[in-house]
Amino acid sequence: MFRSVTGRLTAWYTLILALILSCTGAISLLGMEWFLKGEARKEIRAQVDLLRQNLRLAPGQDLAEKARNLEGLAEREGLMLALVDSGGRTLARLPRGEEEPLPEVAPDQEKVLVWNGRPVVAAAVEVPDPGAGAARLVVAQSLRRDWATLGFLARLMALAGVAGLVLAFAGGRAMAQAAMRPVAAITQAARKIGAEDLSQRLTLSWPRDELYELGATFNDMLDRLEEAFRRQKDFVAHASHELRTPVAVIEGHARMLARWGRGDPAVLDESLRAIIKETQGMKRLIADLLSLARLDEERGVKKEEVFLPEVVEEVWRDAALVAGDVEVRRGELAPARVWGDYKLLRQALMILVDNAIKYNRPGGTVTIDVSADARWARLNVADTGIGIPPEDLGFIFDRFYRARHQGEGARAEGSGLGLAIAKRVAEVHGGRIAVSSRPGQGSIFTIQLPLMKEGERSGKVVV
Repeated sequence: MFRSVTGRLTAWYTLILALILSCTGAISLLGMEWFLKGEARKEIRAQVDLLRQNLRLAPGQDLAEKARNLEGLAEREGLMLALVDSGGRTLARLPRGEEEPLPEVAPDQEKVLVWNGRPVVAAAVEVPDPGAGAARLVVAQSLRRDWATLGFLARLMALAGVAGLVLAFAGGRAMAQAAMRPVAAITQAARKIGAEDLSQRLTLSWPRDELYELGATFNDMLDRLEEAFRRQKDFVAHASHELRTPVAVIEGHARMLARWGRGDPAVLDESLRAIIKETQGMKRLIADLLSLARLDEERGVKKEEVFLPEVVEEVWRDAALVAGDVEVRRGELAPARVWGDYKLLRQALMILVDNAIKYNRPGGTVTIDVSADARWARLNVADTGIGIPPEDLGFIFDRFYRARHQGEGARAEGSGLGLAIAKRVAEVHGGRIAVSSRPGQGSIFTIQLPLMKEGERSGKVVV
């Protein structure tokens, strides 16, 4: 039973209630006992005062004569008493015939004690005895009825406590089972879910409490897992497709060389060129795949203070060497600094500039600039190329996606991973990437990054 959460919750609930009932019962009984003792002391004090008044002597009256009337009065009140004069002679005694003295009590005091095996309250007082000093009056009253009432109350509370614990155990178990029902639903749903079927979701029919939030979080997690599995399948399928073509080309040329290309220089030269080209393409594809894998796990991301104009200067110099008839320009370079990985930021910017060159027009321009506001820095790459069709704008950052209509001005065709890498670089740095484009009028890509916060220093944050 105690291996389950329901059993432990029930046990804890019952144990806590048992402690509460025990403490409450003990405090109640102690309080009742204190109250009964206090009332008994008040009553015995009143009885003693009444008896003392009856022992007041008239002039010439003897104390022994007055004591004879004292026994009848005490008997009617159900009291026990002993009146002893200063010489030790007993003048009055109740119950009659008992030789054992009444409890020893100091004068003008009340005491609750056990006498002859029974609970009593006793009090003592000194009474003037003419000619002989002072006599001592001891009065006692049985508390058996009060103690019987207290015992009955204790038994009644114990019985009620046991019944309460039984009901608490049953009710606590029922409440714990009801509270854990959503967890059982989550467990059943989790058992049904496999890598091949992530469509199962919890039906959140219980109130909006912590378990409801747990169920909603579980559903959100399943959404993310389903999307991740879908992307993984697409990634594997696309990667296999991208690698299948160059492998087939290389295999075809290798077979052609094996059959008749060894003695034909032209065939040999053509095959070697094709094999080298496809090998280089596969090398770039594998490098892009490794870059994405590292970025997804955020491995090897070393952040430091990066001055964005320096990144632009380096990319501009490299791009100008391979731009051909496309002019690469530097725009306004705001002195923005960010906390990031210099190599990754350079790679992302180079991807955008490379695409701007590839899909530009002969004689077109590519402009790189840096802008900033109070919170964000922006790397902007604008081109005068063929633009991107509106139906493709929402997908160009997906992995392996290529625009369906690249136009006649497209100079090269990649694997569809470049923009995905640039997007992931922006995300790793806490930023994002955006694009605006019109077909035939060019495109503007923007990497938005948070400006470096005050207090950040180089080399202290390595992810």
